This record gives sequence, C-alpha cells and structure tokens, in this order.
Amino acid sequence: MQWLWFVNYLEQLFDPGYCMITEPRKREAKAVTIQDVAARVGVSTMTVSNVLSSSQSQRCHVSAETRLRVMNAVQELKYRPNANARFLRRQQTNIIGVYSDTGYVHPGNPFLSAVLGGLQEECDAHGKDLLVHGTFRGGSAENFAAELSDGRIDGLVIYAPNNRELVNHLANSSLPVIALADAMPELHSVVMDELAGGRMAAYFLADLGHRRLVCHYPEDAPLSDMKRKKSFIEGGIASHVDIMERTCTRINNDIHITESDANWLLMPSETRPTAAFCCNDTAAYDLLEHCHKYSIRVPEDVAIIGFDGVSTSRGGGRRVSTIRAPWIKAARTAVSLLVDLIQHKDIPRETMLMVELVLGDTT
Repeated sequence: MQWLWFVNYLEQLFDPGYCMITEPRKREAKAVTIQDVAARVGVSTMTVSNVLSSSQSQRCHVSAETRLRVMNAVQELKYRPNANARFLRRQQTNIIGVYSDTGYVHPGNPFLSAVLGGLQEECDAHGKDLLVHGTFRGGSAENFAAELSDGRIDGLVIYAPNNRELVNHLANSSLPVIALADAMPELHSVVMDELAGGRMAAYFLADLGHRRLVCHYPEDAPLSDMKRKKSFIEGGIASHVDIMERTCTRINNDIHITESDANWLLMPSETRPTAAFCCNDTAAYDLLEHCHKYSIRVPEDVAIIGFDGVSTSRGGGRRVSTIRAPWIKAARTAVSLLVDLIQHKDIPRETMLMVELVLGDTT
C-alpha cells in the first residue's frame, strides 16, 4: 500500500500539469534608511541628518519640537546610521594600519608577536581597529604608499628599516605615520636606547671577567642593530677587552646564527671567546643550541647575552640573559602618539624608551 502511494506521488510530480505548492520564503526585512525617517516625520533628509549630527552649529537650525519628533521616529523605526557615511562626513575610519617589511607577519616571530599585541591593546583603549597590511603584491613602493594613503586608514605604524623608498613616499603623503624600532629622519619614531643597551652588555660581560668577546650582527643590519653593535664594541674597547666580529644570517626575514656563523666555537679553548653578544634573542638561542651540539658548556665555557627580551618557547627550559626592550610598551606608545598626530597635536620627533639588563642562566 505504501509503495502504491509512492508511485502515484512520482506520477504527479512529473506530470506537466501538476504544480507543487510550497510556502513562500519570508523576505528579509529591508534596512531602514534616513529617507524612511524623514518620511515618517514629514521633514527633509537634511533635517534628520542635522538632528543626528553632533555639531552644535547644525542643531541651531532645528526646533526642539522637530528634534523630538525625529528622535522618536528613529527609535520607532530602529534606524541605524550608516557607518561608512559617518566616516565620510568625519573623514575618519577609526582604523589604524600596521605594515612590516619583514614579509608576512607571522605570530611565531616573538618580536612581531609582542608588537602586534601592544598595537591591539592600545587600539582597543582608543576605540580603534587594527588593520594589518601585507606585502606589496608585486607593486611598486609608490603605488603601495598611494594605496595606504587613500583614506581607508587614519594612520599607520610602520616597521620598514630597509625600505627607504616606501618611507620617502609616505613622508611626502598626508597620512600620519609613526616609525617603530628604527628612527626615520622623515617620520616621527618610537625607538629603544640601543646605544645604552650595547654598552650595558659589554660592561656586564667585562665585569664578569671575560676578556675575549664575540659580537654577532647581520651584515644588512638596520640602524637599530648597527647601534647595538657600535656601542657594544665601544663598551668593550673602554673595558680593555678583545672583540671578534661575526655575522648573522637572514632566513625568511628572521635573523639567525647558522652553523657556519658559529664556527668560532670550534676554536681551541685557550683562544676561543668566552662570551658572546647577539643582536637579538633569536640569534642568542641559536648560539645556545650550537654550544649544546658541540658539548660546550654555557655559561662555564661560553657566556651568551642577547637583546630584545621577548618571550619564546625555545631554549629547552633555559633562559638567555638579555637586554630587555619593552616592545609591547613601544607599540602602545606608537599608537597613542599616532592618535595625537591624527588629531593634529604636536608630538616629539623621536620618543626613546629605556632598556634593562635581565639575567637568565647563560651568563
């Protein structure tokens, strides 16, 4: 009996004269517009716009009675002003941009992770959104600068120490920009006291009794790393110690110490440096791993000190001694200054933050 019913149903379904009636889908409610509010009250859209505006000069053209009627209609119709229209009127988007020339902003990079965290915290404190910009996508620096300045963001925090062309284009635009980590003469900057940090590391190692030091730095180092290197060597000279210079290697836009960079570890113990200063903590942890591979004790045979002080999961439970730079604070400071710049307030050309020595178990 059930089978017969099913056959009859199929015959009806494929019968050209048969029409299946279904319940029509409910239409989505149409968004209420400013025209709807104006029609409800019987006034112009300009009058509604003036009532909803926060400008006192516009309010004086609308009577208190009309204002009340408009606000009642807004509540009854549940009208929500268009966000894009408000931004166009104010010429602001409430969006802060961030760009790094290190390529893709990978959260596994401890430095960029700290910076992004600080940027997000301060953007939230100011009621701003954070927009992370990617690479050039094959375009020119000029076109990318024009894209950044086209009004989609109110201001930009930039970390691009090796891209002078982009910096120059941005400096000649109307976009408020703050450079982070490396001072740019053309831009306002938030930087660390790299010179004090390098000297601090040299004096500390010399005070521990080390007389043969090695300094690792990248060949294509940005200004901040060059300041660290310069002041470390000057501090070593002032402390009457010998300093060997060795490079680091850039791998996927991160600075590392490769096995060939660390070949000085294979020197005889009587001539080998007894302490190393690395341009950042990533390189310091690389060197720690090379020492473990060659059965060189740290810090008994070789002491290691880094720079930056950002948290990392590397080290196998060991903590590298470092010159800690407050990157989260620097990022928050950059956003705060950028907000002032957007509001046409005067800010310092360069804001410098202090660094500090933080002891781990590698010195």
